[in-house]
Amino acid sequence: MSLLRKRLLIPTGSISKYIQSQSPKKLFAANCCGLSSHGFYISTKNHHQTRHNSNLSIEKSPSHPQHDHTVEGVCSAYRAFILNLLKRRHGFRVLLIKDLLNEIGKQGHSIGFGFAKRLIYHLERAKMLHKSLHVFSEVRKTYPKLNALLYNRLFDVFVKSGKINEALNLLHAMLEANYVPNKTVLSAVFFTLLKENRLQEAEMTIVHISEKCCESFPNVLQFTQFTNAMCKAGKADKAWEIVHLAKTKGISLSVAPFNVILNSLGHCGDFSRINLLFFEMEEMGIKSDIITCNSLLGAYCEWGYIDEALELLDRMRHGHCCPDRITFTTLIGGLCRVGRVDEALELVAKMSDANCTPDEVTFTTLIDGLCKVNRVDEAFQLVAKILHAHCSPNIITFTALINGFCKVGRVDEALRLVAKMRHANYDLDVVTYTTLIEGLCKLGRIDEALRFAAKMRYSSLSPDVIAYTTIIDGLCKVGRVNESLQVVASMKQDSCFPDAYIYTSLIDGFSKAGKINEAYSLFVKMMKMGPFPDSVTFHAIIYELWRFGRVDMVRKCFHKMEIVGITPEVESYQILIESFCNENKVQIAFSLLEEMIAKGLVPDVVTYNRVYNSLHKRLENANYN
Repeated sequence: MSLLRKRLLIPTGSISKYIQSQSPKKLFAANCCGLSSHGFYISTKNHHQTRHNSNLSIEKSPSHPQHDHTVEGVCSAYRAFILNLLKRRHGFRVLLIKDLLNEIGKQGHSIGFGFAKRLIYHLERAKMLHKSLHVFSEVRKTYPKLNALLYNRLFDVFVKSGKINEALNLLHAMLEANYVPNKTVLSAVFFTLLKENRLQEAEMTIVHISEKCCESFPNVLQFTQFTNAMCKAGKADKAWEIVHLAKTKGISLSVAPFNVILNSLGHCGDFSRINLLFFEMEEMGIKSDIITCNSLLGAYCEWGYIDEALELLDRMRHGHCCPDRITFTTLIGGLCRVGRVDEALELVAKMSDANCTPDEVTFTTLIDGLCKVNRVDEAFQLVAKILHAHCSPNIITFTALINGFCKVGRVDEALRLVAKMRHANYDLDVVTYTTLIEGLCKLGRIDEALRFAAKMRYSSLSPDVIAYTTIIDGLCKVGRVNESLQVVASMKQDSCFPDAYIYTSLIDGFSKAGKINEAYSLFVKMMKMGPFPDSVTFHAIIYELWRFGRVDMVRKCFHKMEIVGITPEVESYQILIESFCNENKVQIAFSLLEEMIAKGLVPDVVTYNRVYNSLHKRLENANYN
């Protein structure tokens, strides 16, 4: 007899235990052949059709009457059978769960809330999310009062499976039905949205939950993460709005999100809103901390309000926020940026009064400030103080000092410092190499600059745009324009493409080498293939064409400037006016002079005199005739 037609007799009351104890293969045989002792069997016309199409149905056995307690037992058997298969991960393609659940419903019994939760859990583990949705939709019809628990069960399934879009849709459905989502799962969704930079959806989630629920969401940490993400994305306004929303909803806030917004407003220089933020912090009873004070002090220094920063430091000394090393280093950097280096030196001496010791960052900031005002020797002496303070100068420290030497033309001392750095096992970075290359090119020592560029490559470092621009400009200034084109080719090989400044240097170099045709060809190439020329490039080619007597080409370039919407500079107008005056086309020259003035460009005395003399000469010729 075929296994599928065989009837297995199972004692009443032992169905669930029997099913749970059997192997998947035997279970499938038993259930396919039928639970005949209870009046039911699973029938199929063809075993292969069942295997491939999952075309199962539930039918009554004609030989056995139906009893209520028997039906309940069979429903329990079905539930146990489904869970057993799911746990052992067998039979997914031969068992159509939907038909089994429907059959349980036909017998007047529900699948049960506890079973539904377990079933969704096992379906999620078996990666059958679409089945989880079906189970959820079936059970919600029978258990309307328990929907919140099932919502959270399925919500958890989606989050753990990375189905954030589905989780968000389910979240909105929960909120519309006035159900409160599980805080742990909700936090996971919120964190994922922030991680994936889906800030608008994170914002909508906060707003939606605050409108529908009285739960305190987000908490302080989540709120700080959100404001930080919004501010990093340049959306401080939105972060500001969410702060006010939290305030109106009575959400407890700490100083952390205010510090994030304050830092962002400081970078924007929005001091009016910074003052408002401090007012609201006081109103909410939130005290500023050292991070708050340092953020405000950094904003003052960034925007040049050094006196206000010094006043803040004085208030910090006498207030509840004791200044730390970051406070002093930030203010020292601000003083150095505006050239008040002596005050910065005094501030370093006062750090010990506040139980602070300068570190390598503090000394590097001061060295950079001294070098910018050409006090290189004092900067060099500070290196000894760094070592005395048991700090190790880093590559940034030495690069600042090298830049100072190169700036005052003491490149040989910079090279000696580089030799000492290498002896001490310091690895030069791109900025250090570029600084040296720029210093050498300024003195016309192009070959040495090229050797350092080669050393960069040998050290597995690729020159950046600044290094390439410096070398090309240096080659062009000494008339080695063909070599500059070779450098441009190398630049492109490094996926570092020349900009308008580099092309302008090339045009200027070819022109000064007497190769005006090559210079104009480069300009045409820029117009066709990019980078598009800017006003400086246009003026450079106009000037060189005028210098070579190509007046018609000058006028064409001037006309192209107007077509592409670039306003000609004063010098470009003066060249064109001069060309028309030389041809005795005084009326056109006078019109260009009026156009200059209308555009807010101020002609110099030479231009006025040139037009005046041309007009005067024309009048004299008219009177003579």
